Amino acid sequence: MRKDLAAKLYADYPHLFWQRSLPRNQSSMHDVNGMGLDLTSPEAKQYAFTQVKQKLGGLRTYMTNTTSAMKNAIDDAENKAARTCELCGEQGSANEKLISMNKKKRQQDTTLNNGVDDGKIKKLRGTLLTTNNPDIRIFEDISNELLREVFEYFDGYEIYYSFFNLNKRFQNLLTSSTLRIKIHTSFISKPIFQKYYTHFIEPYKHRIKSLHLSNPCTMHLFLDISQCSQLENLLLENTESQYLENILLHITSLSNLSSLVIHINDNSNQIQIYNQIFLLSTLKYCKISFDKNIQLEQLPISTNISSSIEHLVIIGKCYLTELHNFLSYLPHLCRLSVKYINAVYNQIIENYSFI
Repeated sequence: MRKDLAAKLYADYPHLFWQRSLPRNQSSMHDVNGMGLDLTSPEAKQYAFTQVKQKLGGLRTYMTNTTSAMKNAIDDAENKAARTCELCGEQGSANEKLISMNKKKRQQDTTLNNGVDDGKIKKLRGTLLTTNNPDIRIFEDISNELLREVFEYFDGYEIYYSFFNLNKRFQNLLTSSTLRIKIHTSFISKPIFQKYYTHFIEPYKHRIKSLHLSNPCTMHLFLDISQCSQLENLLLENTESQYLENILLHITSLSNLSSLVIHINDNSNQIQIYNQIFLLSTLKYCKISFDKNIQLEQLPISTNISSSIEHLVIIGKCYLTELHNFLSYLPHLCRLSVKYINAVYNQIIENYSFI
């Protein structure tokens, strides 16, 4: 957008552009007045543009907070921009790539918002705007309470790498007993992970909320997983059978574990693995995947074992009889999804789902 038009927007709506971080030579705006809000009201001060720019010939608009009317107006403006010629400003044919990107961005925003309490979202987005203290724009001036909520959105390594050695305040905050940790090991090299493990994981295993193990080089460090007393979600990938069976043996003592995702290879003792899973008294969600040539091994009909699992996903092949016997251990099951079922007369049922 032209500099004179950008300057007019800043002058007409100063409370919406207080951050003034927009790159003026890339900024663009459509229909500010159509967003369903009295811009002269005190409530308007809760809303501000953090970024308005051109991307791949389309409009991109980001705000600290929005109403439903604002979202609709922004979506409409972005779709109009995708159909507008950059050179003459006349309406042209639709840029389907841009429209698809806009739709995907909205879906991601909706997914995030649906998974988080609305009050927390407003607090995270709006706290910086409701104070008259100009220094609050400095990141270090954010309260510890709000920082803890922000950290819940990040993986443990991202927090450690970015903040642990920043200063004493952040180090104390990250080592406080109230901060829950999410650990993902697949993307970290062994030397870097060793330092990360020594300083941040090993001393605070009891605070791990979510654990994703997929790096064979780090698997042995979590053999005694019972130390992760607050663990709720466990995902095991690329796990050698000896490690898998040992980990499952130790997680029976975890009283908060509600979600388990595992992969079974051709060397695994399936019967032993299933029996260990059925003993997890708080488990609600379980996803089991198999190597290409492996299928669900047949269990005897249950007589006295009752699992707490309510949602089961099987990514692999199984025969109808084997599945029937397996389900006899799951009296609380509410939802079932199976990739392939070999039914009668070698008929294959794909993507079977039952709710």
